Amino acid sequence: MDVLLVANQSTLGSYYMATRQYDSVRADVLDYDQSNVTAILEYRANYTPPANPIFPSTLPSYSEFIAADRFLDRLRSLASPQHPVDVPLNVTTRMFIVASMNQIPCADHSCLGINGNKLSSSLSNITFQNPTTDVLLAYYRNMSGFYTSDFPDQPPWYYNFTAGEFWYNITVASPGTRVKMLNYNETV
Repeated sequence: MDVLLVANQSTLGSYYMATRQYDSVRADVLDYDQSNVTAILEYRANYTPPANPIFPSTLPSYSEFIAADRFLDRLRSLASPQHPVDVPLNVTTRMFIVASMNQIPCADHSCLGINGNKLSSSLSNITFQNPTTDVLLAYYRNMSGFYTSDFPDQPPWYYNFTAGEFWYNITVASPGTRVKMLNYNETV
């Protein structure tokens, strides 16, 4: 999820932010990384920042529906007559991308996930493999070996995307750093 933050607090200081994953289906979320994500938003001004910011003492559990619901209820859009959302009608490139949860096989089925595999997320059955060099840096410096430009326009299979049960070969993602090259101002 991308979040746009407006830094408009009248009380200058440091603000500690923390978040974690949410799973609405299962309470036993042992098969994926349970690390918390944190950041410090610090205003630049004439004040003395605290030596040690205060970390939130508790975060909701991974399956806490009420906390997730409260957060989602506060999401807002600027779409209104004053801020119209102009949807492009002349599409130049068509892509059908499937966002899904998948598995990555572990050697000897030694991981804690389903079938001894790791849980992963993917786009069109490709789970992002973090390269050793930034993708944009590699592109602008014409460096090879850090990504491939063969991200597909369509998923490898069409199936009932909302079904509860899937074939095993659909649920196993391929790791990769694959990109889709688009021209400037192209409408997708």
